[in-house]
This record gives sequence, C-alpha cells and structure tokens, in this order.
Amino acid sequence: MQIGVQPSDWGDAPHTDIQVLLTDVASHIERSLRDPFADVFVIPAPGSNPYPMTHCRLSPDDLFRIQLTARDKLWAKFAYQFAHELCHVLSNPERLRGNPNNWFVEALCELSSVFTLRKMAERWRTQPPYPHWASYAASLAGYPVRMPVASGHCNLLSVAVNSLLSSQEDNLREASLQKEFGDFNESDRDKIAVFSHALLPIFENQPTVWNSVRRLPETKGRLSEYLSDWYIQVEPVDKPFVERILGTFRLTP
Repeated sequence: MQIGVQPSDWGDAPHTDIQVLLTDVASHIERSLRDPFADVFVIPAPGSNPYPMTHCRLSPDDLFRIQLTARDKLWAKFAYQFAHELCHVLSNPERLRGNPNNWFVEALCELSSVFTLRKMAERWRTQPPYPHWASYAASLAGYPVRMPVASGHCNLLSVAVNSLLSSQEDNLREASLQKEFGDFNESDRDKIAVFSHALLPIFENQPTVWNSVRRLPETKGRLSEYLSDWYIQVEPVDKPFVERILGTFRLTP
C-alpha cells in the first residue's frame, strides 16, 4: 500500500511524519490481509467540509482520497480518523452507496479505530516508528474513543445487542440513507458504538477477519438478510468469523 500525504496545511506536523504515522496505522490491519489496501492520498479537510471522510473514486484506477481534520502532532487523533477511513477503503465504498445497512459499515469503521489504537499503543511502548515517539503510547491508549459504557445512554452495553438491534434498526437504516454512509447524530453514533465494541473481540482474536470486509454485500434487506448474504459471499476461510458475527446478533446463516 502506498500512502501519499499532501504537503501542506497540517499545522506544525511535517507531512513526512504524518506519512510515517499513517503507514504504521495501516500496518496493523494490512498485515492480516491476503491482498494489500488500495493506494490512498491523504488531504486536510477543507473548512467547508470539516469532517473526516473517504471520497468515492470516479473510476477504479483512481486513488482513494481521504480527508482528515487532525492537525499538529495529535498523533492519536490522526490514527483514530485514518483507521476509520481505511475500513471504508477496504469495503470499496462505491458499491455501498445508498445502502440502508451502512450503519453496520460505520460500526465496523469505528471498530477499526478502536482495534488499531489498541494495537498501536501496545507496540509503540517498545517499537515506535521513531524512538522518541515511544512516549506517545500512553496518549494512544488513552484516546477518548466512543465508549458505550460512558455514553450517557443508560449503559447501552448492558442491553443485549439483539434487543438493541430490534428497537433501533429502523432508525439506523433511515439515518444511513440521509447522506453517504449516514448522517448519524450523537445518539445514533453511541448506539453504533455498542455494536462495534460487541464485535471487537472477534477481530482481536482473529484479525484475518478483516479480509471479509472486502466482501460486504450490496443487499438492502434487513441486517439478518445482509449478514446471511455476507456469509455466503466471503471466502470459505472467513466463514467461521462471519458466523461468529451472526452469532453476536443471535442470527444464523
């Protein structure tokens, strides 16, 4: 995977250091992939669009362009945003536009950020990209990711994931259609984080499950149909992991 970084507008962070950082971010997922990520070019988010996002390509030969709002040497923020957007790249987002199940894609992307920050914090204690970056391991470990238990929404993690799905799926499907990959409000994002954290152990125990994200279906039916179609479409080696994801929702393929 080649990562290009626009050499301007990053505050006091040299674009060369950002490139080293983002290469490290990608490595924690890419090492588990059978094929590497597509190449990307990273740009600072313009003031008119102050959100991290992955721009859909006009053709399969184009680079993915990822915009980040992180600036200066806030390496944990860079890592959090870039890991999220890499999951969108992995899913080939052009296929998934206008899909009411994109809230589930968003859950996987939030999971990607948490997964990567945890991996980086562990490795940077002893093997940072530069020796003087070892002290940043603590900020990676302590970055304020969206944790459901602290969300202020009645400890949503105590609610069974399938019960939350039953009560919130219609709302999340509707929100997924508002804009590309969802225009989710804070309450919806807290609910999505419940699913992310419920799935996190599956990805941490067997990171090769990231390969299955490339086979997310275009199915627009409800999640039960969506995940069943995903199970059908993934390679045989990945089926046990998708089956575990189905089991998290008390579904069977």
